[in-house]
Amino acid sequence: AILAEAAEEGRTIVAAAMPPALGAPHAALVAPRAPVLSLRVLSLSGTRLCEFRVGLQAKISTVKQLIRYACGISPHEQRLVFAGKVWTDERTLAEAGAHAPGTMEVHCVRTAPSSIARSFVDADSSVHACAWDVVDSVLASEHGVSERCRPLGAEALGNVAGAIHPQHRAEVITWLVEAFTMLHFDREVLHSVVLTIDRYLSSRPAPMPPGSVLGLLLAAICIEMKLVGARDFLEGHWQRVVLHIANGHADLSTILQMELELLQALSFRVGVPTPASFLRQLWATHELGQAAGVADLALFLLLLCLFQPDIAYRHPHCLLAAGALSAA
Repeated sequence: AILAEAAEEGRTIVAAAMPPALGAPHAALVAPRAPVLSLRVLSLSGTRLCEFRVGLQAKISTVKQLIRYACGISPHEQRLVFAGKVWTDERTLAEAGAHAPGTMEVHCVRTAPSSIARSFVDADSSVHACAWDVVDSVLASEHGVSERCRPLGAEALGNVAGAIHPQHRAEVITWLVEAFTMLHFDREVLHSVVLTIDRYLSSRPAPMPPGSVLGLLLAAICIEMKLVGARDFLEGHWQRVVLHIANGHADLSTILQMELELLQALSFRVGVPTPASFLRQLWATHELGQAAGVADLALFLLLLCLFQPDIAYRHPHCLLAAGALSAA
């Protein structure tokens, strides 16, 4: 790439100073009869990374290629800073304020790619790298929300485990699975309902009265159906669905009152990412749609975790999703 660009612009490469990948430790890009400077590249902390001779008419993009060969840093990871200003690829060294002859020091700020961008096939493309960095940022943000809301600590997990008898909890979750399957609800809604209930229970040291469990369950379903969005339901549909699930054991006003109590206890922090939502994002990110059975098995493993709060909340939800996907 350097040779081709030099040939187009009438410059020559000094053969004795080729990049390490081509045989020697330093490179010199020299325009005929043009002033040459020695460019010293430093890290942000001042550590010397490399040094080479280069002509003033060399483009910044070419300099980045030289740094890549000398230090192994991809061009899209480099931000070259001189006198407090970031150099842009299309400018030449002369346009960026360099003078020759002499030695010039420039700082290379390395913007490491995200874990996704690092494994992306077209990682050298800044457009794709930036896009995947945005994806990573969104995932990191959702992970932060999940961690702030996940029941943590022995006391919180003890409250969740002690609020409802394990056998009763298993019956409730089994009933939820059957009901949501009949209603064609997404499995993520099931996880969201259970997480909302467990977050509420984690702040209550006393066991739940048997008669109030149904009201709590209906209130959590009511919240999650509203979070799905009005576009997914006809007007009044969520009310009919909740009353259908209640099967005459609670009226709408009682359910809404319990919903308000639940929201106040959670400081109105709802819609928290669950292991199922992280699994969907991991699945979409790695384009594994051809193996749908793997996704079903991973979802089933996450469903089993709901029966045991100490397993469901022992690890971060994103890690639990990754573990289920790996095991599947």
